[in-house]
Amino acid sequence: MSGAANAAPWPAGAAWIDGRYCPIEDARISVLDLGVTRSDCTYDVVHVWEGRFYRLDAHLDRFAASMTRLRLDPGHDRAAIEDILHGCVCHAGLRAAYVSMTCTRGRMPMTTTPTWWSCATCLARSPRDRGTTCSPTPAGAG
Repeated sequence: MSGAANAAPWPAGAAWIDGRYCPIEDARISVLDLGVTRSDCTYDVVHVWEGRFYRLDAHLDRFAASMTRLRLDPGHDRAAIEDILHGCVCHAGLRAAYVSMTCTRGRMPMTTTPTWWSCATCLARSPRDRGTTCSPTPAGAG
């Protein structure tokens, strides 16, 4: 893909929060979120290099294990989280990126649902690292 018609909408980075994608500079969480006030959260960061995730399965395994240990439920299964990560990269149009996934306890009272978000930000070192790869695949996958 190439050309202006296929340009990614948010080249500075994309985020997924509150059930939708947005430009990374518009992503917000409450200052009352327990991830902010008490560091009650977990996260993992995976690289995308040359349009492919590096060891995505290992990162998802580690993220799931951390959420289980902390008794956090992001409200999405593993396949949905993987789709969201791919979507962040797609919306940002990045071939080289850091892609984070974060789950916090949410806001008080504890009956509220956890806050879950993901962000893809630029790791580009040259213009060739930008592209419109909308389906990054794990490194080594066919």
